[in-house]
Amino acid sequence: MTEEDVARLNIAVLLPCYNEGKSIASVVIGFRKALPAARIYVYDNNSSDDSIARLQDRHSDAEVLVIQLDANHGFAHACNIGIAQA
Repeated sequence: MTEEDVARLNIAVLLPCYNEGKSIASVVIGFRKALPAARIYVYDNNSSDDSIARLQDRHSDAEVLVIQLDANHGFAHACNIGIAQA
């Protein structure tokens, strides 16, 4: 598959997040490099660290859509929300 083929695909990256302040921005950078045309969604499970602040410092709202959940519902729940919204 060529880069042009990948660019034509409608790809969404769904990233559940809970207290991933040290790594979330670099994870997003990795996906952005591998899939430059993908829409990236981060579903924050009510992190108590600076996950969202670090992410927003490195990425604009146009690059990454951040959805902040009101509680930590767990990995699977965040994935299901992402699938429903993507």
